[in-house]
Amino acid sequence: MQRIILFLLMLLSVAAWAYPHSFIDMRTELLADGDAFAGLKMTWTMDEITSADLLYVRAMHSPAVRCGKS
Repeated sequence: MQRIILFLLMLLSVAAWAYPHSFIDMRTELLADGDAFAGLKMTWTMDEITSADLLYVRAMHSPAVRCGKS
């Protein structure tokens, strides 16, 4: 029984290595209006593959594509 569990755990760990990773740098700045807190400004910088994927998904879900006008 222990060998079966060990084998299944080994299979799961291999599947985890195959997960496509994204590299995202995030920067957060505090915004102030005088002495009062006004908000947060967040900047995300993504790697080229993630950026291309997000642009592709956005283009595929645009109204023009849904209406068959692409």
